[in-house]
Amino acid sequence: MVLLPKVVGKTTRRVAFGHGTMVSGWLGIAGGPALAGQPVRIYAAPDNGQHAFTELAAVTTGPDGSWKVRVPPGPSRLIVAGYDGSATTEPAAS
Repeated sequence: MVLLPKVVGKTTRRVAFGHGTMVSGWLGIAGGPALAGQPVRIYAAPDNGQHAFTELAAVTTGPDGSWKVRVPPGPSRLIVAGYDGSATTEPAAS
């Protein structure tokens, strides 16, 4: 199964106080195949301008390169996904 790239039209998501949310993504080579079975790290930082990111979760991409993780309730924060790369691919962050 091939998933088309998802274009995100918004850079923020508003979540009601006391609620978590799902974040998801796709890992692949530009114009090429999805990267299956690869580790993706999810980082979070308080939205206070300090950019003090800590690892929130680690997930493995599925056969189609997609990944999904639940972000628990918490303060306003920034979320970043990172891929460390491999012997044949470069690191990436989003």
